[in-house]
Amino acid sequence: MTNAFPAGGGSILHHLMAFGGTQDPLFRKAILQSPAFQALYDRAGAVETTFQNFSAQAGCGGRGLACLRQANIEDLSNANAAIIADAPPGTFGFG
Repeated sequence: MTNAFPAGGGSILHHLMAFGGTQDPLFRKAILQSPAFQALYDRAGAVETTFQNFSAQAGCGGRGLACLRQANIEDLSNANAAIIADAPPGTFGFG
């Protein structure tokens, strides 16, 4: 199965936004024609399900965003990795 979303524009976008703007960017200007992000629509509750799964993975199941804001960075990183690893091939866990 091949990925229908080219990564060239997305890669440049990430280079421009890297390090939260604390370092000089690799590029000064860019035109992104295919940023390769897949929008998630919540017609069947998928985004809420992803949020609940992420919360549970981070140790905040059922305790909402306030808990996630206080969570350990390692727990958040592990939850992020788990959601991404669980995403079907060629898709993104978070869009």
